[in-house]
Amino acid sequence: MVVLGAIFGALFLGEPFNLILIVGIALTMLGVYLIAREGMNGANGDAHSWKGIFLGLAAGTCWSISPILFRYGYALVPSTFIAVFTGLCAGMAIAGAIWLVNRRRTPDMPNADPTLAAPPRTFWYLQALAGITVGIAVWTRWASLTFLPVVTVNALNMFTIPIVVIAAPIVLGKRLERTGWKLWLGTVSMLIGVAMTLVGGM
Repeated sequence: MVVLGAIFGALFLGEPFNLILIVGIALTMLGVYLIAREGMNGANGDAHSWKGIFLGLAAGTCWSISPILFRYGYALVPSTFIAVFTGLCAGMAIAGAIWLVNRRRTPDMPNADPTLAAPPRTFWYLQALAGITVGIAVWTRWASLTFLPVVTVNALNMFTIPIVVIAAPIVLGKRLERTGWKLWLGTVSMLIGVAMTLVGGM
């Protein structure tokens, strides 16, 4: 996200791109690699791990492109609320279409888990809370883009990683979330890279 954000910001918005940014991006990429390798080791490198990495990279690419589109749209209609509302509605429409296609391709199996047909009430509470936090995250991200360069906002977003590294094993357990040395080294490398990216983007 930081790498593509810096490149796209320099190409399309005329934002700074200098040696400090390049070194910061290199350290960030190293951190991403180490964290990804640690996750692959935890899953024994199976097909699901590669699929997860691909989807994660796709998400980062989309997050890198979206600020550019937001900036151009904001120049036409300077309203963060309209931008967030329009974007979330469009995202919901795409998610609904994908769900319908997948549901037709994979009909319910006779031996399927019955809880999938009628999710418990806690499921709805948790997913609603997750959706609310995502909405707040998108709004604050878009709002920050009206004050700061794209590369700076993307770099600030990367500070979520140490929070996840610390909190995930506590919440989900070490059986699901690994905390090996590569993960911590990757996190430190990424934080240093992000800090350099912040300096270079100012």
